[in-house]
This record gives sequence, structure tokens and C-alpha cells, in this order.
Amino acid sequence: IILNNMLKLSKILSKYKKNRGMINFLSSELKLKVDENGKVTEIIKREEGLGENLIEDFMIAANETVATHIYNMSLPFIYRVHANPSPMKLKDFVSFLSILGYSLKGKIHYESATSKELDKILSDLEEVKDYEVLNKKLLRCMSKAIYDTENIGHFGLASPCYTHFTSPIRRYSDLMVHYFLDEYLFKNNITNDFCNKWTSSLPFICDHISKTERTAEDLEYEVNDMKIAEYMEKHIGEEFDAKIDGCLTNGFFVETDNLISGFVSLDTY
Repeated sequence: IILNNMLKLSKILSKYKKNRGMINFLSSELKLKVDENGKVTEIIKREEGLGENLIEDFMIAANETVATHIYNMSLPFIYRVHANPSPMKLKDFVSFLSILGYSLKGKIHYESATSKELDKILSDLEEVKDYEVLNKKLLRCMSKAIYDTENIGHFGLASPCYTHFTSPIRRYSDLMVHYFLDEYLFKNNITNDFCNKWTSSLPFICDHISKTERTAEDLEYEVNDMKIAEYMEKHIGEEFDAKIDGCLTNGFFVETDNLISGFVSLDTY
């Protein structure tokens, strides 16, 4: 009964996020299956089930609740912020749509585009054959989410106030948020000395953990690329069908039918 009620509530939360404009990006995360020797035996798309979606809905609600409460207290805090996308990148995306023969239903305001407008574009394109490529292309237009002391909201989630609170055992940002909750709400420590101390030091901390997050992500990408390259070694000489999902003057990016992405250089032909 409890799980069924949780699922019902999760669907309500999901519908609420959709109505306010959260962008429905497809997950491009791969799952690498390895044998006992660490060799990749299979590469598949990582699929999220009902349980994962349920947990995600509750986590986002918890993060927003905590962030909004402290924001309304006007106290020093760490927010998870996501700026609006670059107008130039959005223009390039619309040009890309035009080249493929797709037109937008309505006009997009590049300088002040809302997440709801961009999510509607994806919804309108959902039935076209190039949807996965277009979804990924729009995702690349997005800014990088970072940690900051100034709350500017989270564009991708269409959230006016957001933080990372739910994983204090693996993220320093969440641990700091728990520390502030303990000080502010349980110890009632909102003295000028305490607040001034963190007002001056939190910008440095936010910058540092944003950089270390990017470093960890870069490392993860490099490890995945290395293992994928090892996997593809046994397929050298074979031909694969692939979709082009980006072009440069000296080549183009592709994703093969077995989910491998790469760059095809024109200099090799």
C-alpha cells in the first residue's frame, strides 16, 4: 500500500514538473557490462525503471524544499544553479532543424527562452525519425549546472530554487547543506559572526566543488572511452550503420547502431 501511494505521489510530482516546464531530455548514459577480468562484453543503453523515477521525483522535491526554506531565511547557503542556454547555441539549433526540414510551431525568443518553450519544442518533435539526435543536439545547447551562493534557479528543472541535499555520504555540497541545516534550524546559530564567516568563504567552496565535479566527470568519460575503445578493437574492419549528429569543417560526429559515438575525420579520406 505504501509503495503504491508513493508511486501515485511520484506521478503527481512528475506531472507538476512537466507543467512548469522541466525539459524532457533523453538519457544518453551507457551501461558497460564487464567480465571477471574487467573486459567489456556488452554495451547497452541505461534504462530507468519506475523505482528510479520514483526516487528521483522525491529527491528533487526534497532538494527544492530545503533550498527554498533556507533561501526564505536569507542566510548563506549553497545552491545548485543552472543558467539559461546561450542564445547563439539556440539559434544554431533552430538552423540545424531548418536544414533537416523541420520548422518550429511558434517563435522562440533566443535571449529569454524559457524551459517550457524548449520542452514544447521537444514534445513537437517527439514523433520525427531524428528525435534522438535532435534531443541530444538541444541538450548540448544547455549551460553547465554549477554550485553558487546566488540563487538564480535551475533552468533545466524549471525550478526557482534548488540545491543538492540528498547524498551527503558522496557529495561535499550535500554534506555542507546538512551542516547548515543543523546550524540554522537545530542549533539556531544565525549570529552575525557565523553568517559573515560563511558569506566570505562559501564562494570559494562553491567554485572549488564545481571544478572538482567537472574533473570527476572528465575522468569518468575518459575511462568509458578507454573501455569502449578496448571493446571495439575486436571489430576493426567491420562496417556499422550510424547516425550523424554533428558536423565540423574537418569531419563529423556519429553514433553507430551499437551505441558507439566517435568522430570521423575527413583528413583520413
